Amino acid sequence: MNSQITDDYIRKIVKGLKMLPALQNLFLQFAFCSNLTDSAFFEIKKFLKRKTRLKTLTISFQKCHKFTSKGLNYLNQSLETLTSLQNLKLDFSWCSQIYGNGLNSLFTNGLKGLVSLQYLGLIFPYCSYISDVGFSSIGECFVGLSSLQTIYFLFNDCTEITDKGLSYLSEGLKKLGSLRNIHLDFQS
Repeated sequence: MNSQITDDYIRKIVKGLKMLPALQNLFLQFAFCSNLTDSAFFEIKKFLKRKTRLKTLTISFQKCHKFTSKGLNYLNQSLETLTSLQNLKLDFSWCSQIYGNGLNSLFTNGLKGLVSLQYLGLIFPYCSYISDVGFSSIGECFVGLSSLQTIYFLFNDCTEITDKGLSYLSEGLKKLGSLRNIHLDFQS
């Protein structure tokens, strides 16, 4: 675990990234950073709102136990401005404070306007508080994602997801006519 990296470090990184106006691909990995909190996502949100030409975004905050649904909501607020985004991968493995409402917000707000999105990877294994609520508005979200070709969902050991949540997902998938590749993993 890297306990040396704090929200202040994220603030400094974001300040440096602001100096890259032509940035199109961004990969942020801060796995096992035990001192990062939702404030880190507030900083990332402010930065991403200005990067409307971004094509690829990968964010990985595995085992950052201080992240909550509030931090995910900050991220959602910035995603809706990234209308050129084609590839999105979010990895919050073992982030135990993310709940179904945070994931639901991703579907209702964050992803809804990403009309150019072709690849969506959501990786949330061992997030034990993600429930059916997280998938309740996935169908609404998928209506606007007509370019989406690949879905990679990994929700291993999210034990609060039941048949009801999977039926929401199933109904949503029916709305994706251009979908070519699906990887769904919900094993426990």
